[in-house]
Amino acid sequence: MQVGKCVTSFFAAVGEMPEQTAPTIYASFERRVNGSRSVRNAGDRAFGSSVLRSRDLDHLYESTFLNVTAAFEAYEEELFFASVLGRSGIARVASVFHVRSRSEAERLVQATERAPFMGWLRPQAVGDRSRRFLVGGRPFSRLDRRDADLDLLRTVAVARNAIAHKSGYALAEFMKLPMQGLEGPQKRPGNYLRQTVGSASQHENMCTEILRIAKGRSE
Repeated sequence: MQVGKCVTSFFAAVGEMPEQTAPTIYASFERRVNGSRSVRNAGDRAFGSSVLRSRDLDHLYESTFLNVTAAFEAYEEELFFASVLGRSGIARVASVFHVRSRSEAERLVQATERAPFMGWLRPQAVGDRSRRFLVGGRPFSRLDRRDADLDLLRTVAVARNAIAHKSGYALAEFMKLPMQGLEGPQKRPGNYLRQTVGSASQHENMCTEILRIAKGRSE
């Protein structure tokens, strides 16, 4: 225990913490997604008991979905830098460049970005970045030929942007999503996430698929 404290103190003093392995990063992500699911389920029960209004449930679905996408972005970022630093533990994953620390890696990556910040939700941006810094783009390039998974992530990004950004472009992109049975003013992110697709809500289906994609990348 004392040794662990000393190691933590050393890294804290120099401003660097050791990168986590891919399974640990995924486990943290899974906990955050399941936490959002639990809040959503509690909202469903409250709505079923007439404690929560429909509009309030819409907001709950939207906020928990934002939490899921934020957790996914954090997962992508952590997995990327663990991979660049050679600490992911995933076979055949290696960096194109030799970097000594997370801060050095962040500076190197940021220098190649067109935007002032690194985004982690758009599949194309993440794929382009991984191919610049990781041999063969692995593990992120595993989705390159999985059109259904790429489409799912694009849909996630569109739904997230419609909630987070009240812009005409975000709304226009959102309105292109298939929304069976929703017309006019009903075409809102909350209603979209609540609609049943198969045996579960759109929200739940997206949580399940995002977890599956993330787990596949971590193995």
